[in-house]
Parts: sequence; structure tokens; C-alpha cells
Amino acid sequence: MELFHALLGYLSMPSAQQAVLLPGAFAVFALRHLDVEDRMPLFKLLVLSTVISFMTARWEVTPDTRSLFILPCALFGVGVFLYCRKPVSACGAYAITFWSLWSTDMAKATELVAQGEASWELFYYGVGGAAWRDGLAIFPPLAAALVHYAKWRATKPKTNEPRPLEQLA
Repeated sequence: MELFHALLGYLSMPSAQQAVLLPGAFAVFALRHLDVEDRMPLFKLLVLSTVISFMTARWEVTPDTRSLFILPCALFGVGVFLYCRKPVSACGAYAITFWSLWSTDMAKATELVAQGEASWELFYYGVGGAAWRDGLAIFPPLAAALVHYAKWRATKPKTNEPRPLEQLA
């Protein structure tokens, strides 16, 4: 029961609300709006990116703070999907990027507890601790924006003729 009360206390913190609850709610909403045929390739990308992110994540421990640095592999995977012209929705890109980062963050926090460097009651206190500067809040919207940019770029008319000098200035 103490763990439950500690979790509620953590989720009531503004940094957790900004970096975990709000993006998490958007990710759940985005998952519900995915087409059925989009789910399996994105699920495979989610699993692969989570494994690679977990393997490349590193802790930086100082006397004052503990910081976890995660490589956002799902964002790179979305870029590869777009480059290969595979269909990716902005909702799907947002959702898999968030869930990949969140699951890596939670797994690394659990690993810290297993190593005896943190307690079970407070192991999740670093997850989303940087609020709006946290990767959980930054990279999912960036992945969605990448999809929108790629779609805009694909519909932009292609011209090979040089532009007049007055348009360059």
C-alpha cells in the first residue's frame, strides 16, 4: 500500500504530469486512432527500438543527481520508414516513440533498484523528472512533426530548373 501512495505522490508532481501523464495520454489516444494495417510494422519497430534504446542507455550519477540518457531509436526508425516510403501515421510515430522511451526509462529505473542503488518505493522518481526538457516530452512530438514534414515534402512539386536570382534574395 505504501508503494501505491508513493506512486500517487509521484504522479501528482508537476514534472511527472508534464513528462509522463500528458504525453502518455496523447500516446494512448494516438494508439486508438491507428489503422489496423499500420499496427504490426509499428509494433515491430517499437520492440526493436526499445531493445536498442535499452542497450544503449546510460546513467550519469553525480552526488546531486542521477540522469539517464536514452538514444531515441524509435525516432530514427520512423525516419527510416519514411525514407523507404513505408506508410507511417503521425499518431503512430508519436505513440511508438513515447512507449519506447517510457519503457526503456522504467526498465532502467528497475535495473537501478535491482543493483541496490535505489529503493522500490521511489524507483520511478527519475522517470520524466526533467518535465518539458525530458525526452518523453520532446521526442514524440518531434517524430510526429517528422511524419508531417515528410508528407509535405512528398507532395511538394519537384522542379529541376534553377530559381531566378530575385527569388533567392
